[in-house]
Amino acid sequence: GYDSTNWHASLDPSGATILKPNSVLPKNYDIALANPIASGDSVWLTLVNLGKDTVRQTSISLIVGVLDTTAYPIACNLPSHDSLQVSIPLPQNFFGLFPGLAYIVDTLDEQHENDSARFDIATAIPEDSLVINEIMFNPKVGSCQWLEILNLSSRWISMDSTRLLVGESKPDEYSSTLPSLLIPADSFGLISANDSIFSKWPYLNGRNGIISLNKSTLNFGKDSSSVVLHNFDSTTIDSILYHKSWQYSMLTKVFTGISLERKDAAGPSNDQANWQACLDSCTPLAPNSTSTSSLQDTIGPSKTFQASFDPNPFSPNYDAPPAVSTLTVQTGDASTWAL
Repeated sequence: GYDSTNWHASLDPSGATILKPNSVLPKNYDIALANPIASGDSVWLTLVNLGKDTVRQTSISLIVGVLDTTAYPIACNLPSHDSLQVSIPLPQNFFGLFPGLAYIVDTLDEQHENDSARFDIATAIPEDSLVINEIMFNPKVGSCQWLEILNLSSRWISMDSTRLLVGESKPDEYSSTLPSLLIPADSFGLISANDSIFSKWPYLNGRNGIISLNKSTLNFGKDSSSVVLHNFDSTTIDSILYHKSWQYSMLTKVFTGISLERKDAAGPSNDQANWQACLDSCTPLAPNSTSTSSLQDTIGPSKTFQASFDPNPFSPNYDAPPAVSTLTVQTGDASTWAL
């Protein structure tokens, strides 16, 4: 009773074990995980046998972000109070910073409070996997600036701890560290200055893939600005130096509330010919109106130039109704114009 090593704070979740066996009594079968180290395509863990019995076989499973793996079997001959380093392969279906959890899956285990170990996995987002896809730099009153990004890869992408660098006079004049944002493969993500975007587009409220920075502005310039996405290790994911003149359109001269859209997601970011004013004012979390990648969905390979009036016939000299008709021109390149 006088030996301090024979005493320990109760491990029971309630804080005590009244009229029950003490929680710190050695179990016959008790395995623990410790010292997780994620490196490359694996995570190293220390498997500790705290029980009286020898551990001959067990299994370990992983949760990486929202991705759960199947149990990974471990064959061993681990005596009581001994330890063993094991390596578990990491899933190769994500980029970015992800939280990881390793946990023991063993029906014989009598103590579950020490069965898990948490760690972080950092895989830099490749430059060709995520692009800046749409920029609202001159919103209408009551809305805010926002930036749409597109995951071109076949993996999940986490934007946690990445940075958005913006500037008119220099590229990194303003810097924002982004919170957690998960973007599935071939999907959109949206970075908004604040929640006023939901007033303008209520259907976005509650949608996944949106983060709000709770700022009055993202500091995009109304004439020109550099926009850069940086990894957590400061490498560049994508960058653009846009100019207001890139929005030029024969349909309008006023571009307040009209976004700047990328035409070809795989095309160069800083090519003026790859950007145009949105034909639908803007398309947050939706395919771009000017996107060449949506050609199959909007027109199809067999369609060519088409033009039609609605209603037809009509009387433009106002001598009989109707006096107004809509001319719709479908150019065959995924662009539809209504005059």
